[in-house]
Amino acid sequence: MNAAKKLLLFAFSAVLLTACGSKKPFDYQKKFDFGKAGKTARKEARRYEKQGYVVFPGNPPLENQLNAAYAKQSEVDDKGLPRWIVANGSAVGQNQQAASMQAIEMAKNNLVALIESNMKNVVESDVANNQLSNEEAVSITNSIMVSVNKVSKRLGMVSPLFQTYRQLGNGNYEVQMLIGYNYEMVKNQILAEMKAELQWEADEMRTKYERYLNPELQK
Repeated sequence: MNAAKKLLLFAFSAVLLTACGSKKPFDYQKKFDFGKAGKTARKEARRYEKQGYVVFPGNPPLENQLNAAYAKQSEVDDKGLPRWIVANGSAVGQNQQAASMQAIEMAKNNLVALIESNMKNVVESDVANNQLSNEEAVSITNSIMVSVNKVSKRLGMVSPLFQTYRQLGNGNYEVQMLIGYNYEMVKNQILAEMKAELQWEADEMRTKYERYLNPELQK
């Protein structure tokens, strides 16, 4: 019985060694194929590289980051409206981390400022078309400013769609980045703040003023 067990164990070990030995060790030096980026992304990446910008360690090549960012910008929802709002940010710092943090904050501010500007344009258009009185427009515009400021401070962590850096002659680092945020999420946050600011009735006033957050009217 003991001999049979030993024979079985030997056979099992042989199978394991054969199976493990048949696999090739992973080549950590092998380059990962990110795929070919589009012409526009490749051209823009070359422009950055000529200015001395390089890839952050561990990130995909610049052209692939840009290609992914462009694809994000082209996404639409089931109504044909933009799914993402994209904004850029840049900053200079004594090190990469400090410059990156400042660039992200600037990009967040630019992102909500873009929505604020679009909303104000719709308000001005409605005043010009006599759909809103000047008093209503002032009230809504003030509410937009307050609400956008609050939302910009509450935006959570964002993952950059594109980021690159270069070292300047004085030793500082300059970072450029693009961030994307779900348009519907930002819209709802601003709408909630505006509703609280003006003490709107949820259903009736939401229907009336949601147009100021409608990207279709902000083109």
